[in-house]
Amino acid sequence: MKNIAITGQTGVGKTTIAWQVMRGLNEVVNGKSSEICTILDYDKIAKKCTAEDTNLKQELLEIGIDSSNKNELSNIIFDPKNPLKKVAESLIHDSVFSYIDTHIKNFKNYKFLIHDIPLIPAAYERGLKFDKVYLIKSSDQIRLDRLVNSRYIDEKYAMIMIDNSIELSEYQKYSDIEFDSGDFQTQEIVNDIIENIRKNYG
Repeated sequence: MKNIAITGQTGVGKTTIAWQVMRGLNEVVNGKSSEICTILDYDKIAKKCTAEDTNLKQELLEIGIDSSNKNELSNIIFDPKNPLKKVAESLIHDSVFSYIDTHIKNFKNYKFLIHDIPLIPAAYERGLKFDKVYLIKSSDQIRLDRLVNSRYIDEKYAMIMIDNSIELSEYQKYSDIEFDSGDFQTQEIVNDIIENIRKNYG
């Protein structure tokens, strides 16, 4: 199984691209779906962990965070001045990567596992490795427009999310190929990624 990461900052469109790449790799051939690829959505896993991981919920409570209050948790995560930010992030990341370690064996029969992952630096810090990393990037203005118009996030809060994202240069340390989603149509990027994967791995 090849582990393929599609990563980038908030609002670059990586999730849309990741799901379309998966569907493209699983295209119907001779009337049958190839089913050679599946996806791990790290944002969904993080939400699942904060809702269901009892150890994580208890650890967050011990530092004064009620994980059932999504607004409170989000405000802490995206506030660089909040003294609980780094501790909360570390606890959540530990839970997410523990979940990945436990469940990744369930996908061993697939040829490709797409990781829709915003946490690429944290993943490498914890020893997770990828066969190929595709970085999606775009300007702050385009990211803002996407967050406000597609995800219906308040503009002020969207700006806070952008301002407190991991620096692009941190992602670039780990990326193999970069795509600017402001310069190219989504389908062009999807087609290029699929072509590159097939070229490298058949």
